[in-house]
Amino acid sequence: MLEPGAMLSIGPLHFSASVLSVVLALLLYGFWIKRVEEKREGIQSFLQAGSNALLAGLLLYKLWPVLEAGKAVWLQPSRWLLYSGGAYGLEAAAVGGLLVFALQAFRGKWPLERTIEWTLSAFAFLAAVYSIVVKQYGMETEGWGWVLKGSYYLPVNALHAGVMVLLIAMLTFSRSRAHFVRRERIGLLLMGIGLWAILYVALTPSESIQTGWRSYREEMGLASVYAGAWILLRRRS
Repeated sequence: MLEPGAMLSIGPLHFSASVLSVVLALLLYGFWIKRVEEKREGIQSFLQAGSNALLAGLLLYKLWPVLEAGKAVWLQPSRWLLYSGGAYGLEAAAVGGLLVFALQAFRGKWPLERTIEWTLSAFAFLAAVYSIVVKQYGMETEGWGWVLKGSYYLPVNALHAGVMVLLIAMLTFSRSRAHFVRRERIGLLLMGIGLWAILYVALTPSESIQTGWRSYREEMGLASVYAGAWILLRRRS
């Protein structure tokens, strides 16, 4: 497993562990969705849109420091390969990628329920892969867990990975049951992702989360769990 913030080098290019997780998750998700989805029309365009969004995000992530630096770097293309990321670089890449993806979804007039399910399941793969690839440190423990500067910390990413892998397994199993329809799978995904968000807040030290982000993420997690439960119960009633 990689440390948070670890950078990987491929020739002159430098990418973070987060970017590596996104690439691996997209590859695994493409392999999975092609084998479990019965209605395969649209899968290729969805995956292509995801690939385009990823490339746009990577490009923006790579060039973000150049955009921030101004003319001093703009006029020296030879220096562009030396930089990547920077302040809010990952956030900018995520927003840029999402905009590219949303534009392709709008132009392709994708069915809403199918798009929601595929997008949520892709996020589940991303969360699972990230939790497997990158260490996440929780509360300090007594003699077990990840070691950092001589202290032991709860391996939060192991719990996150367990939740998301279980969610993916349940999602895969539900597809083999004819009575488990797409809307119910969306409810299941919302509940699993909401639980994942709540666990993150509950097990991560408060000083590791930006001010205001803790309560926001917890509220969104609870809302996701409630929405998922409502969808499942409404379908069963």
